[in-house]
Amino acid sequence: MPDGLTHSRATTLLLVSSVPVMLARGMAWGDVSGVAFGVLLQFIVGPDLDVNIGNYGSHIIRTIVGVLFHPIAGEWCAKAWRTFWYPLSWLIPHRSFWSHSPMGTLVRCIYICLPLSLVLYLCGVPFPPIISVSWWGDFPVVLPTLSGYFIFLGLLSGDVLHILMDLTIKGNKKERFSHE
Repeated sequence: MPDGLTHSRATTLLLVSSVPVMLARGMAWGDVSGVAFGVLLQFIVGPDLDVNIGNYGSHIIRTIVGVLFHPIAGEWCAKAWRTFWYPLSWLIPHRSFWSHSPMGTLVRCIYICLPLSLVLYLCGVPFPPIISVSWWGDFPVVLPTLSGYFIFLGLLSGDVLHILMDLTIKGNKKERFSHE
């Protein structure tokens, strides 16, 4: 199966090839940017968040935050990101239906949106335009807006690419790089 760098290169290719196609087919710029943002999210919210030894998303967070602020801040943000995803990795085994399928995309979106929505609600912060809150009796119900659906579509397309690469590229990294 491919390593994180190979998955990231393929995701980049998906992004740079799909945006012109969507624009040429007449999609609105806002819809295209939603899909593009969803594909970009694939770099840090991909199916490999459940890998016990860390993932390429943690590396990206560590690098970006480390460059923008300070390397120690990058380390702490990467650890916080990994800690946030630990319960999901504990519940869902790697490469299972719940991590490496379109259902896994939905699970990760719910997993990240529910605590985020709760924090925003408790702090009195307005919800971002990708989700809307309706009330079902006394309980808030968080639903995606049209922009949220396009972001989900972008994340889903990146996940499908990731899954197809895992299924079609055979052999482990050690075997592919062995010169014996």
